[in-house]
Amino acid sequence: MKLVSIRFEIYSAFVSVSVYFSIATNLIAQSDALVAVNGPTLENKQRLENLEQVVHPFVLELRIIKASKPFDATVRKENKKINIDDGLSDLHDQLESLDFSKFTLLKVVQKKTAVKQKVVFSLCSKQTLTVRPLYRENGKVGLWLRWNDADGAPLLDTRMHIDSAHPILIGNPVNDDQTESGTGRVLALSLKR
Repeated sequence: MKLVSIRFEIYSAFVSVSVYFSIATNLIAQSDALVAVNGPTLENKQRLENLEQVVHPFVLELRIIKASKPFDATVRKENKKINIDDGLSDLHDQLESLDFSKFTLLKVVQKKTAVKQKVVFSLCSKQTLTVRPLYRENGKVGLWLRWNDADGAPLLDTRMHIDSAHPILIGNPVNDDQTESGTGRVLALSLKR
């Protein structure tokens, strides 16, 4: 039974990719026809640029981070010393602004996606992060994000944009039986080319 399920999942993924590229091929053919009929107008050039941004896939990288050892409210900002894993060094300034003194990288996941193509990241404690790119222009990607807890209830449901130079951080306190109190979960989402 498990083999049938795996075969079905592979087949479904293949069909989804095939349909996506079929739609993209039709859109490109329509755009080529517009240029052939109307010439290379500014409006047609903009349509082609928008089409290329929609069709070309990109990679989203998610780093799941455990934040622990919260600072006492009496600690002044200039006295804060933080301990972060090597895989998080590019996030030092952003993590420093949070009220924790230790940041541990738990997991790194990369997923290929494109505009209007939803991806789901499995997080710790049976939580999920669903990401759907809404648009892509001028090096930025508009995203819809939904972070669900283990029961499927939303912890976060929002829209934001991301560019390749600036990862976004989102987080929440961890309140389950499997983790120590005084910890938080931070998600760092990055756009890779």
